[in-house]
Amino acid sequence: MSASNIERVWAQALLEAAREKKRLEAVAGQARLLRQLLADVPPLALFLASPKVAAAEKKAVLDKACRKRIDPLVMDFLGLMTDRHRAMLLADILDAFQDLYHEEIGVLVAHVRTAVPLAEAETKRMGGTLEKITGKKIELDARVDPAILGGLVIKVEDTLFDASLKSALKDVGERMRRAHMETEVLYADSNR
Repeated sequence: MSASNIERVWAQALLEAAREKKRLEAVAGQARLLRQLLADVPPLALFLASPKVAAAEKKAVLDKACRKRIDPLVMDFLGLMTDRHRAMLLADILDAFQDLYHEEIGVLVAHVRTAVPLAEAETKRMGGTLEKITGKKIELDARVDPAILGGLVIKVEDTLFDASLKSALKDVGERMRRAHMETEVLYADSNR
C-alpha cells in the first residue's frame, strides 16, 4: 500500500467512525484544529514523527495537549495511530480526512493565496462568484503568501487561476527573452 493509500484508509476509518457516532461535523472541526496545531507547532509534528520516541510518550503528550479540548473519538483515534506507529502521518491523514469530509457534504475547497489579507467583503464576494461558476458550495482556504507580490492565485480541484503579479512578471520576462532571441536571429540572418 502506498503512503497515500495508507493515509486515505486511516482518514476513511475516522470518517466512518464519526458518521456512525453522529459526530461528523464536530470531528471535522476538531481535525481541522488539530491539523492547524501541527502546522503552527512544528516541534510537535517532529516529535510525533520521531521513531526514537516511544508510543507511550507520544500518547502522553497528545493526551496532555488535547484531552480537554478534543472529542474522545478523536483521542481514541490518535491513540490507535500512535500504537500502530502512524503518528508520523498524522498531518497527511488529517488532510485526507478533510478531503473526504468535504466530498461527503458536497463542498469544494478553493485554495486562495493573496499577497495581503482579504477583507471580509472580498472573501464573501469571491466565495459567491466561485459558487456560481462551479455550481457547488465553496469553502475558502485563504492564505497570505507575500511571494506572489500582488494579485491572487486560486486553485479549485484541478483548476488553477493565476492572476498574481509574480506570474505576470514571469510572463513578461519570458516574452522579453523570446523577443530578444528573435531579434538576435534576425540580426544574425541580416549579417550573412
